[in-house]
Amino acid sequence: MDKERLQQFGEGIRQLRRSKNLTQAELASRMGRDQQSIQRLESGRVNPTYLYLLELAKSLEMDISELVAVGK
Repeated sequence: MDKERLQQFGEGIRQLRRSKNLTQAELASRMGRDQQSIQRLESGRVNPTYLYLLELAKSLEMDISELVAVGK
């Protein structure tokens, strides 16, 4: 993904997380990761792998197809 798309995706993830009343730390805990991992994702500084997206979708209780459409 290009930088602009990563930032849009990250903002979409932030909105999803907030809509589920989760903090970055809570989401990270659900994924077995640290808060900085979520912070980097939401700020568009990381291009997530497919496995990361699967973990994220599961942690947000949604289908991965819905997740990848975030920020479009």
